[in-house]
Amino acid sequence: MEHSMEQADRSNPEQAVPQESFALRLKSQLLAGGNVKEIDFGRALRLAEDTDGEESLVFLLIRLGMVSERAMAEALAIGLSDTMPSRISKNTRDSSTR
Repeated sequence: MEHSMEQADRSNPEQAVPQESFALRLKSQLLAGGNVKEIDFGRALRLAEDTDGEESLVFLLIRLGMVSERAMAEALAIGLSDTMPSRISKNTRDSSTR
């Protein structure tokens, strides 16, 4: 069972960190990059909460056309990089500067 939980955490970034913290970090990254309007983010967040977790915030932002897939991928990579083990995070940054 632990193995499947680890897989779920890696495949769904929203499960990797507490939901409130994840939403705030994601919002910060997307706003900083000019990739979403604050009102749109709030709308998607309320929809995600209304579905009781059946639809993820990430999925809703993309599906509703509020954020492009590329912008989301970049925000997730930047915003979650400090939650990765330092060895992995360092390797990722090193390879992106080559």
